[in-house]
Amino acid sequence: MPGSTGFARHQFLESRYAVKIALFCNEFPPRQHGGIGSFTLSYARALLAKGHATTVVEFGEAARIRDHEGVRVITLAAPSRIRGTTDFRLRYRLWRWANAEAKRGDLDVFELPEYDGMMPFPLRECAAVLRLHISRRVVQHDLGTKGSLKLNVFESLTLRCNRNWIGVSRHILDHTQKVFGIHPRNSTVVLNPVADPNLSVRVPAASNEAGSLQPYILFAGYVGERKGALLLAEAARELFAKYPDLRLVYVGLENDYQGKPASHKILSILGKEFGGRTHFTGPRPHAEVLEWMRKAAVVCLPSRSESFGLVPVEAMMLGRPVVYTRCGPGPEVVDDGKTGLLCDAFDATELAAKIDQFLSRPSWAESIGNHASQVARERFNMSQCVSQSLDFYQTLVARQAGGGN
Repeated sequence: MPGSTGFARHQFLESRYAVKIALFCNEFPPRQHGGIGSFTLSYARALLAKGHATTVVEFGEAARIRDHEGVRVITLAAPSRIRGTTDFRLRYRLWRWANAEAKRGDLDVFELPEYDGMMPFPLRECAAVLRLHISRRVVQHDLGTKGSLKLNVFESLTLRCNRNWIGVSRHILDHTQKVFGIHPRNSTVVLNPVADPNLSVRVPAASNEAGSLQPYILFAGYVGERKGALLLAEAARELFAKYPDLRLVYVGLENDYQGKPASHKILSILGKEFGGRTHFTGPRPHAEVLEWMRKAAVVCLPSRSESFGLVPVEAMMLGRPVVYTRCGPGPEVVDDGKTGLLCDAFDATELAAKIDQFLSRPSWAESIGNHASQVARERFNMSQCVSQSLDFYQTLVARQAGGGN
């Protein structure tokens, strides 16, 4: 492929490494990123630390190789835009690159998210692994909406052609099969980890800002309907009258709702009476988000469609009382009544009641948070994620070497 052959040989690809792994991620930092980008950076670092040759692959305007905080990043040049063919040629270029690397012996495992369906061809030369974060089609199914037919087809073909799957929760592994009607040949569940279980980086400026608004309910993540941001506003209306000093804080990038930023709808729900007690910080660096969590009275994420979600896990590790959703993976993350509370993601009155349980019983909320912190550090750590993923990789590599599937 033009522009890629110079990337084949590199100091990271020495034979002494046990497994040669490439991770595809088109939202890798410092690009604007969500959960997949954050996970890929932390995971790549952890794999390198274990002695495995690890590369992150992305598309850009020009082919190049760079280092990002110790992680080797290969940028493949995106093909020129030709109406109706660009998306197909982009994926074909990625497929050719992976096959070429594998044929040279420089790639054992190529892992991609199923999101956007970036590998709609069978990858024969090495083991292809799909980590199921959440596909566009699953989100559309959960919300009853329609999306791009072309991207739905790419996702379906990617899942059909490459049937080695890692689910970031049991829910998303099972739900993906149900929505697409496709089943994996080999599969496992590896819960998403928190890279730094101590969450030790502190940002005094964010801490001061958070302190000036206490007490507050915190929503962190994409601010939109799917994540439950609008439902939380409805619940907050019921709580603001009871708690005159209470605030509501949204930290994260806003999604559009009916052609406008979600904050417009949220403020219309709250009305003039309570709109002034609601604050939108916009997207913030991760360390700042953690500071907002540390000082929150309650962290709430009543998402309607979720594959896993690190926000509730990070809040638990910080010892904060968490209200999460019964939808999807919620019960896999939160033990209802023991490490947090679960709510109906379509019922604002129940959500308000769950939040109120924490607000009205601060000593109990503190004990729940302390217990949650201990449990989360044991269950959601990077070491466990890497170990389980490598076990899966090595099984696939052995089968590939033996001519199996």
